[in-house]
Amino acid sequence: MDILFTKQEMATSLLFKSKSPKSTKPALDHKRVEELLQAVDMKFGVDSYNIKTLTAKANQKCRDSSEMKKEKKKKKSEEKDSVKEKTSAKE
Repeated sequence: MDILFTKQEMATSLLFKSKSPKSTKPALDHKRVEELLQAVDMKFGVDSYNIKTLTAKANQKCRDSSEMKKEKKKKKSEEKDSVKEKTSAKE
């Protein structure tokens, strides 16, 4: 997936559009998703995986990318606050 999609795309999307009204994330680019599925078929064979399992794993990777993005943002914010505190303490 890392070859076909950027971290930003994975963080803000899912493999397929969710049927759940709770999810507002759009589906990843259909053409590239098809390429991913074809690559899995070529490497492992159609019968060796379950599409539901594949979808669940791919969506989890997208959610993990989203969580990593949130953690980085939080860490940056904390570092910024720390710098502000150090700067104001010097004054």
